[in-house]
Amino acid sequence: MMVRLTATNLRSVIRRLRLTPGLRRLCICLVAVCCVRTAVVYADAPSLPRILVLQSYHPTYRWTRSITRGIESVMTDYEGTIQLHYEYMDTRELADAKHYENLYNLYKFKARFRKYHVIIAADNNALEFLLEYGRDLYPGVPVVFCGIKNLKRPLTESDAPITGVLEGDTLEPTVEVALKLHPSTKQVYLVMNDVSPASGRLRQIASLNEKYGRRIEFKKHVGAEPAEVLEITRGLPADSLLLLDMAFVDPRGGQWSYEQVAETMSKECFTPTYATNPDWIAYPPVIGGKINSGFHQGQAAAQLALRIFNGEDPRQIPIVRGTVDRFVFDYNQLKGFNIPHSALPRDGIIVNEPESFYASYKGWIWVITLTIGVLTAVVFSLAITIMYRKRAQVQLLGYQKQLKLLASQLSLAEERERHRIATELHDRVCQSLVMSKFKLQQISESEVDGSLMENLVKICEYLDHVIQSTRLLTFDLSYPILYELGFEAAVAEWLTEQIEQHGISTEFVDDGRHKPLESDICILLFRSVRELLTNVIKHSHARNVKVVSQKIDGRIRVEIADDGVGFDPSGFSASAKKAVVSGLFSIRERLEQLGGSVEVDSETGRGTKIKIEAPLKQETAEKEYEDEFENRSGG
Repeated sequence: MMVRLTATNLRSVIRRLRLTPGLRRLCICLVAVCCVRTAVVYADAPSLPRILVLQSYHPTYRWTRSITRGIESVMTDYEGTIQLHYEYMDTRELADAKHYENLYNLYKFKARFRKYHVIIAADNNALEFLLEYGRDLYPGVPVVFCGIKNLKRPLTESDAPITGVLEGDTLEPTVEVALKLHPSTKQVYLVMNDVSPASGRLRQIASLNEKYGRRIEFKKHVGAEPAEVLEITRGLPADSLLLLDMAFVDPRGGQWSYEQVAETMSKECFTPTYATNPDWIAYPPVIGGKINSGFHQGQAAAQLALRIFNGEDPRQIPIVRGTVDRFVFDYNQLKGFNIPHSALPRDGIIVNEPESFYASYKGWIWVITLTIGVLTAVVFSLAITIMYRKRAQVQLLGYQKQLKLLASQLSLAEERERHRIATELHDRVCQSLVMSKFKLQQISESEVDGSLMENLVKICEYLDHVIQSTRLLTFDLSYPILYELGFEAAVAEWLTEQIEQHGISTEFVDDGRHKPLESDICILLFRSVRELLTNVIKHSHARNVKVVSQKIDGRIRVEIADDGVGFDPSGFSASAKKAVVSGLFSIRERLEQLGGSVEVDSETGRGTKIKIEAPLKQETAEKEYEDEFENRSGG
């Protein structure tokens, strides 16, 4: 919303601010300076160049509107840089001296406030008015005229700089084209309402008689009222042509309706009909003709005006004579008389032609085609990208599988090497140390010197310490019970020796069923359980831990449950870092590589339960029956 700021409401606004008198005066001064500065900026702003379009007739006339459309079609590209101003003299019905005097006074008043760079005069009355009053109203302003058939007087040096567009002869070219399209014609009926010497029609008819008089008869009819035209067109011979070179004007200066007359003619006249007046075109039964097009007249005048804007001297620009006139034909009438388009003049215009689907929706077709093309290119690009991505994913999965296999093999190789080293330590090093201690004890029991005895005792004590450390190292490298007694015994022993010494109560439950394991799976399963129990010691703050071993559907399931603080398992699969720190990620990867799985059930403050499953060694049916019988007997 825009608010107009006046001196009154400005003072009211300043009072509401409750400022001191000094600040009020300062605010008023600042606002006044801004307003003066703005006014200076607007005053200094350069005005756009203006073109005055002086129309002879009323704006509702078709001819006037046609010239206006032609001018604006050229000036569209200059919107924002050139201003168009229109004045309509309305001299078709008002053409006395008083009216011209009134127009002069009106334009004189407006000229005080508007300066024009070029004037476009449409039709004779506008040009005659400028030749009479232009030096006084618009001194030195160049004039471009259009819509004029003949200049009433030659231009002189005293006139303003003038150039423009003259209408050419349309009667003779129309007759020539009509006779070419209808070669069997014997008579041509010319209906016209202007045969004055100024029009040049008598001279043109004489020229036509000279060219075609031997085989064609030209019959001239002068009339202005529709009744006369309709009377002439009734019952014309089959080998005749009708040419309408007229405009309807009644005695009061008004115009008849071309559409109504043409509608009546189309019901009674079946003779090929042509016209030189653009108002007849597009109404049946008129086929076409060469016309003075107001649209093309306006276009040509606007183009000349732009040349003057670009610095050309209008006196050096030659007057355009008849080159903007066009042949116009009605598609429906051409079709009705079986006239091929190839027989028409090359620069002819066809009206009322039904647009093809492509012509009607050309813009949309190109937009849709371009869109489909772009989308197709995008789809192909995405398809290729997806194909390469799938290939990369397959390769990546292959690499991951290989890495997992290598990691599993590395882990098993590490375990085997640890077992080998532990075996070497136990069988060789530890046994050698025990034998050495035994020998030293034998020596110390014999009669030896007291000081030597004391040293031997210290050496034996040192050997005891080394033997104990070696055994502990052997157990850390590879748990011997795992290889001697199996998985369940190793877990039970490790719970007792390692967990309970940290003040945690343990419980181990085994279903008693035979669970044969491959050596690699047995080792990996034990290491996983031991790692999980180590996490219980370090992180869970649990008081009780329970381990359950079961045989279910040819698989071994081990559950480790504690009553500790628990944790949020959502990060188990999402965050590799947390999983590696907790050991769960590496355990799952190693077990999955051998066909196992890991399930975690934990909640903060409610402890943790972890289920580990691994495949058992394939057993015979007889062995499975024995296990089942033993379980039932035990039950």
